[in-house]
Amino acid sequence: MQIKESIVTILSELKILYPSLVIYQNRPENLMGENGLEAPIITYEIANNILNACLDKTAGKQDTEITIDIWTNSSEEGEILLEKLEETMRENNWLITFSMDIPDPDGICHINSRFTY
Repeated sequence: MQIKESIVTILSELKILYPSLVIYQNRPENLMGENGLEAPIITYEIANNILNACLDKTAGKQDTEITIDIWTNSSEEGEILLEKLEETMRENNWLITFSMDIPDPDGICHINSRFTY
C-alpha cells in the first residue's frame, strides 16, 4: 500500500464538500493569513508504518498510523470537518483511534486525530 498517495487521495475527497480546503503533509510555519485563517486546513503525517514479518520471514501484517490535524476558524466548523473526515476515512478502511481539541494561542480551532489501518 502506498500510504502517502492513499491519504492524499482520501483527503482530496473532502474538497468536494469544502472546495477551499487546503491540505499539507506537514504543518506550515504560519497558518494565519492577514485576516486570520483563510480556509480550513488539514495537515497530516505518517506517524507509524511497521511491516510485521511472519515466522517464515515473509511479509505479514502492515500496521500504519497517521496523524491528521484540522485547523478552522470555529469549533463548530472543526467538528463538522472531523465528522466528515472520520466518515471518509472509515469508508477507506481507516479507523479513528484518537481525537483531541487542542487550545491554540492564535484562537483558531485545532483538532488532532489519529487513524490506523
